[in-house]
Amino acid sequence: MFIEEPDFSESDPSQKDGFRVVYDKQCPFEMRLQENDQAPQEVGTLEAITCRVCVQGDTANPTAVRLELSSEQDLFFHFQHTLDERAFRQVREEQRLMIEFQDYASVIARSLNLAIKEPHTHLAVFIQNRDGNARLDFIQVSCLLFIPLFRLFFASLTLPLFPGPGVSLFLLKNLHVRTPYSPAFAEPRVQVCGTFIRVI
Repeated sequence: MFIEEPDFSESDPSQKDGFRVVYDKQCPFEMRLQENDQAPQEVGTLEAITCRVCVQGDTANPTAVRLELSSEQDLFFHFQHTLDERAFRQVREEQRLMIEFQDYASVIARSLNLAIKEPHTHLAVFIQNRDGNARLDFIQVSCLLFIPLFRLFFASLTLPLFPGPGVSLFLLKNLHVRTPYSPAFAEPRVQVCGTFIRVI
C-alpha cells in the first residue's frame, strides 16, 4: 500500500494566481550595494541565490513571467520581477532586446544556467539600493570587455525594515546606522518579534 504524497502546490506562494515554477536552481550572484545616486560598488561579494522562474498560463504562450530570488543565508532577502506582455514590449524597446515575450522565461533560465556553468565569462550582478529596490545585470566577459546583455528590475517583498522598506541583511551588513542605545555608527543588530522585525 502506497501513501499518497501530499500536494503542497496550493500552499506555495510561487504557484498562486495561476503561476507555475518552470525553473528552480541556485545561481552565483555578485552582490553589490548602491548608495543613493552614487555608482554601485565596483567589487561585490559572491553569494548563492535561489532563482525560481514562474510562468502564468501556457508555457509556450504565457500571460506573465516572474523571477523570484531568495537566499538560504538571508531570511529577509526576497525579491521579485514580474512582466506581462505589455510591460515586456516597453522593456524590449528600452533595452533593444531581440526576443519575443514567449521566449522571455527561457532566455532568463538560459542566462542563469550560463552564470552557473561559465561564471568567469557570464556574470549575474545583483545591485541593491538602500530603498530595497534592486536590479540584476547579466554581463558577458569577452576579451577583457564587459558586455551588458540585459537587466531585470526587482521589488523587495520582505517586511519593512529600518532604515528603509525591504532592506535585506546584505544591505544592513553594509550600512552603519545611528541608534539611541549605541555609539554613533554602530553595527546594526536585527531582532525578530513575532511577525515584526526591528533593528536594535
